[in-house]
Amino acid sequence: MGRIYYTNCYSTPEEAARAVDRYIYKIKGPDAPTNFPLDAAQRAELDGLSLDDVEAQFRKLGARPGLARATC
Repeated sequence: MGRIYYTNCYSTPEEAARAVDRYIYKIKGPDAPTNFPLDAAQRAELDGLSLDDVEAQFRKLGARPGLARATC
């Protein structure tokens, strides 16, 4: 099993879901089930990033990996 990220530090549930979508797309590819569709520009951007880059963006935008409850 992979890492668990808790996204309680995002401003809105939609913002958190979109961040998860980017991460899932990078792990599972273009057939990944996402909450919101990714347009061609978003897919191209993600295709040009490494998984480490996407993880770093994910954490920077509000996620706190491995914590039972994030504090903001």
